Parts: sequence; structure tokens; C-alpha cells
Amino acid sequence: MVSADLLSCRSSQLIKLLSPAGYLSNVASSPSSPSSAADCVDGGPEWLIEAGPGQRINITLWDFGRRFQADSLPRTRLSGCVKYATVTEMNSVDRSDEKIVCGAQPTATGRLHYVYTSVGNAVKIRLHVIANEHSESQSSSTPRFLIHYQS
Repeated sequence: MVSADLLSCRSSQLIKLLSPAGYLSNVASSPSSPSSAADCVDGGPEWLIEAGPGQRINITLWDFGRRFQADSLPRTRLSGCVKYATVTEMNSVDRSDEKIVCGAQPTATGRLHYVYTSVGNAVKIRLHVIANEHSESQSSSTPRFLIHYQS
């Protein structure tokens, strides 16, 4: 499982994931202090996932935030969804190949949701909702989720 630390949330660098399969967590680690994860919302690093030539990448969502009150994050709220992440094809020249990952939807059944299968062999993922590891999941106003990727 991979997650950002709160320092990397302030960075705009592209971070390449080396494993052909894994999980991205929206819980940011803070090794030295329980500081706020507010700097991570819509400003964290982008994660690069590459498969071999001719392969595609499957993306699924494990959503643990269904109890979450979606109105508490208005900056990430879209019509009917909380914007958890954005998946973008690396070879995309415009935003037409951008997939928004929605979560915390009251109509969703179960925790596991298919999100996307890439067209090419490389995608970028940016998480838009980041939780602090020091906050209690039951009392936190931020939903928890994992994004599973596999080539």
C-alpha cells in the first residue's frame, strides 16, 4: 500500500509506482506530528502507473466512506458525488481521457466499485481527498478509501 506523507502533499511532482499491482491510500502519514492534512486536498502528488507495452491497467475503488456526509467537503463535491480522485491517460493531450472517481455515494451498494480500465499502458492518478492518519476514522469528517491498480 502506498500513501503520501504530508510533506509530499505540497509537491507537484509525478511519483512513479514500480509494482504492477497495489493500493493507493488516501490516508497521509505524518511521521513527526499529527498536523493537518488540509494541504493535501487537491494539491497532492500525482502517481504514475505504467504497464508493459500493449497492456492495460485496471482501477477499482474500495470505499469505506459511505457513512460520510458528502456536504462537509464542498471543494471536492460534484453533482451527486464526492470527488475522491482523477485518473488521466498519460498519452492524453486534453482532458477527454480523464475519469473522475466518485465516492461516499448513498446509493452505492457494497464497498468495492469498478472505476476504469486504461486505454493505453500508463495512467496518472491524483487523490483529491486526503485523511490524516492521526484522526479517528469514526469521528473524522474525511472518508477513507483505497484505490487498487493492476496491470
